Amino acid sequence: TVVKKECLKDNLKLYFEVKDSGKGIHPDHQKGVFEEFTQVKDSFDEEVTGTGLGLPIVNKILSILGTSLEMNSVYNVGTTFSFILDVKVGCLEGIKKDVRSTDIKSLEGKRVLIVDDNKINQLVTQKVLEQHGLVHLTASNGKEAVDIVEKEIFDFILMDINMPVMNGIEATRRIREFDVETPIIALTATNFVDPEKEVYCHGVNSIIVKPYDTEHLLQALLQEM
Repeated sequence: TVVKKECLKDNLKLYFEVKDSGKGIHPDHQKGVFEEFTQVKDSFDEEVTGTGLGLPIVNKILSILGTSLEMNSVYNVGTTFSFILDVKVGCLEGIKKDVRSTDIKSLEGKRVLIVDDNKINQLVTQKVLEQHGLVHLTASNGKEAVDIVEKEIFDFILMDINMPVMNGIEATRRIREFDVETPIIALTATNFVDPEKEVYCHGVNSIIVKPYDTEHLLQALLQEM
């Protein structure tokens, strides 16, 4: 629940409240819930999981914003968390418009390099691109992709991650040594634990998780225009 408490000229005071009707927190444990790595266990429920960092992180963020999290908990009844936040009133004119295109027709004529060692995947992607007027070239591994990109210019590179000879991550690193502009979209069946460290830091712009549908692929291309 969000309630407007005050409105003074361009400033708003908003009250945020999250309420549940769960077990509540025993009075003996209420101080500890805001400490890092602390989890409140109930004798009837030993399957408590998590890091015990949720509330401390929320409180740190609120501290940066000049406020703090308040808790009101009644054991076996429920818990209410709340905070008050001061914000400035904005206007629609002040919102920066997204300049990225959402018109699929704007993809017509764009050149795409498809890098995938699976011929069926190549064919499926080619058909999708052809249906929307995109021009494509294919490579069966990362080394082929690097060699092609050194000689030709593309608007997008669709880069499979797991390939023989040279994988997609190594190919992306090599390409970024001489081309930092062309968007590289990783295609993978892997859900990475830490995409920032495992993928994005090597020069990949975005990730598409397989299997993906046509709309997802097209929107990923549009987002990189």
